Amino acid sequence: MQMIRKTLKVSFYYSFVPSVKLEGEVRAAPNEGHADQVHRSELLDDGEWTFRVEGTIIDGNKNAACQSTAKKFSHFFRKAILDLDDQLYPGSNPIEWSSFRSGDDSDGFSITRPGKKGFQTHRLRLQLLRNQSPERFALSPDLFNAISPYLTPNCGPDDTFVKADISFALWQYIKEKDLMKTDDCRVISHDEVLQRVFECHEQPIHAIMGSLQTKLTPVGPTVIDFTLQ
Repeated sequence: MQMIRKTLKVSFYYSFVPSVKLEGEVRAAPNEGHADQVHRSELLDDGEWTFRVEGTIIDGNKNAACQSTAKKFSHFFRKAILDLDDQLYPGSNPIEWSSFRSGDDSDGFSITRPGKKGFQTHRLRLQLLRNQSPERFALSPDLFNAISPYLTPNCGPDDTFVKADISFALWQYIKEKDLMKTDDCRVISHDEVLQRVFECHEQPIHAIMGSLQTKLTPVGPTVIDFTLQ
């Protein structure tokens, strides 16, 4: 079976709508018996800005948007958290978007907020939490070098894997290298490669899963900081 890799392209858009002006004429205070007409533009607000996050599936072979997949942005991310600029919005709570609350599959989301007089630029921090079930982990470099031939797909050290696949790959390595002690099959005798991974010469089988956990890093959120203007 041939594996086809596709890419999720995430795009960010920012727009600002200037303030609405109320055009009108008002009468100035009388000056030497004359009532002069003056023109005034009154700001009704300080404008508003919109920030949009949008995802598109890209076919890795054609480098173009893929129209055949039904999976959208909300399939890959379960939550987004946006932190606004404290100077512009002091004391504001983080804004959360959830794929579970949004209902139908969506290509992205957007937020709109009023501007503030005197601020031409402001900051925004976006955290994207991937929709992973079961949870996925990144491997330590030494562990990846040891078991990567037994992992599917074998793509690169920046990939992440579920724990079941990691455990299976480790046991495949142990079996192929014949690392079980001949006089006690409950103990794994580490070769030089696993000694670098676990920093010991041997381990009982029941302890190796606990040691493996310390070499795995849960996938955290993708954090992006923006300066908007």
